[in-house]
This record gives sequence, structure tokens and C-alpha cells, in this order.
Amino acid sequence: MIERRYTLADLLGMIARFRDPQRGCPWDIKQDNHSIVPHTLEEVCELIDAIDAEDHHHIREELGDVLLQVVFYARFAEEDGHFDFADVVHDLVFKLVRRHPHIYPDGRLDNSVLAAEPTEPPLDAIEVRARWEQIKASERGAQSDSDEGGDGMPRELSALRRAWKLQKRQYSRPNRCAPDRIEILVAIRRSLDALEGDSETASHILGELLFSTVHLARLLKVEPERALRTACAEFLADGEPLEGVGEN
Repeated sequence: MIERRYTLADLLGMIARFRDPQRGCPWDIKQDNHSIVPHTLEEVCELIDAIDAEDHHHIREELGDVLLQVVFYARFAEEDGHFDFADVVHDLVFKLVRRHPHIYPDGRLDNSVLAAEPTEPPLDAIEVRARWEQIKASERGAQSDSDEGGDGMPRELSALRRAWKLQKRQYSRPNRCAPDRIEILVAIRRSLDALEGDSETASHILGELLFSTVHLARLLKVEPERALRTACAEFLADGEPLEGVGEN
């Protein structure tokens, strides 16, 4: 006899059972939005590790763990009368339809639209991304930044990723000319030279050096967060300091 495959409905029902005050799991009952944040961060990091390793068995497993976090947050909100998992799905689909006007020109999730004759030339990936950013910018203008860091990005975003996104946003604006590779390399060398001098300003200079390095990564089309993760992995694998790096 073949056992039936479990579904999303089974998962939602299971978490509801875990959270039942009388019949639930003591650990799950105690959790709230704040208490599982560390678990969420850890699960996302484990998913990234599995993706970097191209370990598809663990990617499948870690995707489930990340989904579990989403279901938990939705359950907390449902218990408090704010929204439920179905609302999360609805809002996500609604947002994706709004951000893909080249696929859904009438703003509706309707398969008949896909069969219609296109009224405009097809967009390439760069044009789609630019339009996506424009739509997001208009959305940001209508929303509060109370849960963000003042620049429209999450406070918990890593500094490397924040620098990447800030630069991308600033230099995508009209009449904003980005420095080229030579200019960035000059800035990096200037920072390195400055580090040989006054140590009292080392923190500031290092910040500028890292920011310039992120810009160089953008020009080279290298994702700095992933590049640094790779360097860390190589450091651990070799068991020796990276070339040119001391042990202090």
C-alpha cells in the first residue's frame, strides 16, 4: 500500500495542532514571533550553504525548514486575529501580478492574457529588472519605513548586501554617473596607502575600502557576500591563513 503524500494543508493543520493550548507541544506553544527569529536566520543560512554546495537533497530539506518558519509566523498572526497563511499567499500573488505588467498587462491573474497577442515588443531581462525597481520605488513611496533602516532596507541585512543595494539604487538613477573600474581601483589603492598611516582613522578608512571593494565586485559582476563565503570556506579547508594574511 502506497502511503499518500502529505500536502500544505497537512502542514498547516499540524502547526495548528502543535499550538493547541490543551493538546499541543509544550515547546511550540511557548514560541512567538520574536523567539523563532534566530531559528529563521539559521534555517536560511543552512539553505544558502546547501545551495552553495549544490547539495539538492539538503536543498529540498532546508526549503522545508524555511517553509516551516513562514507557516509558524502566519499561525501566530492568525491566533492574534491579524491575518492567516491564505492572506500571505494572496498578497504575494497580488504583488507579483502588479510587478509583472509585461505578463499581466490588465493587472489580473488570468491565463487568457498569456494567449493574447502582445501589444508591445518583448522585454529583455535588464528591462524587466529596471521596471521591477521602478514599481518597487513607487511602492516604497507609499509605505512607512518604520520596519526598515531608513534606506528602505531591512535593519538585519548584512552590511555587504546593504552596500551592494545602495550602490545599485543610487547609480541606476537618471543623470547619476557611476565610477568606472579604474576610478574604483584608484580609490582602493588610496585607502590601502592611508592604512599605513594614522591608525586612529583606521575604522573609517576600512569602511571606505570595503565600500569601494563592493563597488568593484558590482563592476566585475561578482556577488560580494558569496565571494566572501567562498573565501571563508577555503580558509577553513586549507587550515592555513590566506596568502598574505598574518596570524595576529
